Amino acid sequence: EATRTFAGQPRQLLHPNRDPRLVEFAGRLHCTVVDDLPDETDPWTREWHQREAIWTRGAATLHPADDTLVIISDVDEVPFPEVVERLAWSDFEPPLLIRAHWFNFNWDCYLGPWDHASIRVYTAGFLKNLVSAGQGIKIGQGSCGGTELRGLNGWHASWFGTNDDILDKLASYCHALEHSNRQIV
Repeated sequence: EATRTFAGQPRQLLHPNRDPRLVEFAGRLHCTVVDDLPDETDPWTREWHQREAIWTRGAATLHPADDTLVIISDVDEVPFPEVVERLAWSDFEPPLLIRAHWFNFNWDCYLGPWDHASIRVYTAGFLKNLVSAGQGIKIGQGSCGGTELRGLNGWHASWFGTNDDILDKLASYCHALEHSNRQIV
């Protein structure tokens, strides 16, 4: 979790490790607070920094084996469990890119395939080597290349929640500044 949004606004930490709804994951949920997002005008710089921290301050601190899968995506982008299970037993050249089905408002409103493969699957060894080579920022930028897994293999569940939740998301994400000059009709 970060103490600021990608748009640079302060945000209240959710502390998912303290959420009673997640008690069944006690001991398996590891949370890291990123409180040093770059103070830049470009919101993408903050997003890249936080995504790199998923490895450098999160997964790497657990000392995973080199073949451990590390999946990096937005919280509303989830690979199908059977795909993760299959990948856990497969040899593949990381990163592997997963494109998802896109849903809006409720599960009855299908918007088709997401426009790009937004779920990235790495191995811990790949990420260790990338950071060791001084190229950890590529994790955040998603600029490591990769092969897209054929088909649609996950969910991208955008725009769920109350009107206030959706407005908060719109004001917080990186595209907020890109779209701020557009008129909503």
